[in-house]
This record gives sequence, C-alpha cells and structure tokens, in this order.
Amino acid sequence: MNSLNHLLENLQWFDTVFLSQYLGLDKQSTKKLPISFNFFALPLKKEFLLATSLLPFILLALFIPSVDPRFDFLRFPILTVIGLLVYAIIRRRQVKTHLGIEADSQANQQIIISQSGITLPPFLTSNSGSSQSIGREEIAQLQFDWHSYQNSNQIKCKRAHRLVIKLKRGQSYSLSSMAYPLRSLLYLAIFFDYPIIMEESTPPKERLGSFLLVLGASVLLLNLWMIFISP
Repeated sequence: MNSLNHLLENLQWFDTVFLSQYLGLDKQSTKKLPISFNFFALPLKKEFLLATSLLPFILLALFIPSVDPRFDFLRFPILTVIGLLVYAIIRRRQVKTHLGIEADSQANQQIIISQSGITLPPFLTSNSGSSQSIGREEIAQLQFDWHSYQNSNQIKCKRAHRLVIKLKRGQSYSLSSMAYPLRSLLYLAIFFDYPIIMEESTPPKERLGSFLLVLGASVLLLNLWMIFISP
C-alpha cells in the first residue's frame, strides 16, 4: 500500500486548528479518543416517543400565570430549551441502554490507538465487561470511505464518513462518523503507519441527521405558533 503521509499536511483533510492538538505527537504516543453517544441512531419508534417528551414543556407555557405581559413570549423558548436539555439527557441514556451499556465505564466511552494496536469499547465488540485490544499485526486493513464537500467558506474539504476495521481472522467493525472521531482516527492511523485503504464514495443519508433537522424545524414552528396564539 502506498504511503499516505503526505495527507498529514493536507489542509483539505486536516485544518490547522485540528493539527494543533497533535503537536509533539511521536511514535510512542497513545491517544484516547472520545465516542459521542448523542449521535447514535435509535429505532424510529423510540425516536418519535422521545420527541413527544418535548410537548409538555411547550404546552406548560399556556398555563403559567402572566407576570409581565411584555415578557410573556419568553415562556415558550425558555421552556423549550429546558425540554431540549431533558430530551438530550434521556436520549443519551436510551442510546446506552440500546447498545447494552449497563455501566458508565470509561472503557465504553473511548477508542485507544497507538503504534502497537487499537483498543475498541466493549459494546462495539460484544465483549462484555472489558475492552478488546487488537494488535497491529492482527489488522488486515483499515478502510476509510470518504467524500469531498465545500465548507461554509466555499472551500473544498474532504472527510471520512465510515471506517471499516478488517481483521485477518475475518472479523470486521464498522464505525460511522456520526458517533466516532474518524478524522482523528484517520490522522493517527496514517501517522502510526497502519495498512490503510481509501475509498471515495457518497456518504449514506443519515436518518438521525434528517430526524433532528425535522424535529428542530417542528419545535421552532410550534414555538412561533404558540407565541402567536398566546394571549
């Protein structure tokens, strides 16, 4: 496989702010990368049930006595923000339950990578109770699926949207960019000289992203409507 070291200084992949966190990195380094449980998708039925938990907070504003009519319109956005915070907390717990995470252990919240190997969390490998350390010699390849896009400044950028860790014994693990730090994993995998394959492909349409956009638009419209009809 051809060396990808030239990508480490390619600003289409890694901007200067990102690169600054790896100043002083050496081959003996071990990096712990956090996993975002807020962006794991739940079954659609559960997503809808969780979303309905916002309604009581918004409707409660109709029954709160008026203190100052000039500021009554603030009741809806304030209660909506509180509802969103409660929603996020409950959803995070539901995600962990869905993944079979019983304890809030550090092992289930991070991926560890070094030159000698990668340590995956127990919930990903179905290895109850303990992380699975995969030696570098056990890895057949790391396949990064990527695509190009334009950022808010209309500058062309590239990002990985999926990583498939393929082992020599036949097992494989698929990691989505919605929940896993793929940019950091790509940078570190190149730095530590892992066997890497880059595949350009169209990213799948993330159901969770679409759902959250619809939910956000619905909450905003409901707030405007409640403000409009409130006395």
